[in-house]
Amino acid sequence: MHIKQTHISAARPNLLKEHVSLTQGLTNRIKHENTTSYIKHLAVSVLSSISARIKNTCNLTGKCFEMPNVLYTQPLAVSIKNDKHIDTLKMKIMKKILLTAFLSLVISALVQGQTLHIYGGSNHDVYLGCLNCNKYDKNSIWNAYRTYGSKYNSNSIWNAYGTYGSKYNSASPWNSYSNDPPVIVDKDGGFYGYFTTNKYKSKRADFDLVEVLYEYHELIRDDVSKWYDKIFE
Repeated sequence: MHIKQTHISAARPNLLKEHVSLTQGLTNRIKHENTTSYIKHLAVSVLSSISARIKNTCNLTGKCFEMPNVLYTQPLAVSIKNDKHIDTLKMKIMKKILLTAFLSLVISALVQGQTLHIYGGSNHDVYLGCLNCNKYDKNSIWNAYRTYGSKYNSNSIWNAYGTYGSKYNSASPWNSYSNDPPVIVDKDGGFYGYFTTNKYKSKRADFDLVEVLYEYHELIRDDVSKWYDKIFE
């Protein structure tokens, strides 16, 4: 019995040491993994916080740069591919903007190169003057001393109390609810749109000159000659 007791007593410390060693190793490994996991979690949290702060700043100032919505673990190649895709989209949008601007210039040039006339009435057979003739032309709406530029003539769009100049008459371009406004045509009968402040009218004329008239017609009628100089010269 004494020998067996000595054997057990001698073996127990070694078993305890091995157990302690294994326990410490496992504990250290767990601590290491927990630390690594914590660092990753902290990094993601910090990135998310910074991104949120930048977005909030953008909402307040209206000026910002975009924080890439990419995790730090995402491969660089994928990020580069996304950047190339964004650049491609930007180029497409820029081309569309330039094309729109070019077409607008072309249309404006065509309008300036044509003499445009206004016709009103239920059948659009009442002549109301030349829209873009110079202020000395007898048919010009910019000649205050002739029929179509006078604010007193019944066939003038500048007569606030006349059929074609009152904002209450459906035959007037200044009636915002009119469904039968005057039309704008060239000398060959080419149609350039309905001349009306009614924004919901289909095929409404919307080139630069008429847009100015829509906006300032109440001021223009008081001095058409002065406004002609502002617009054309």
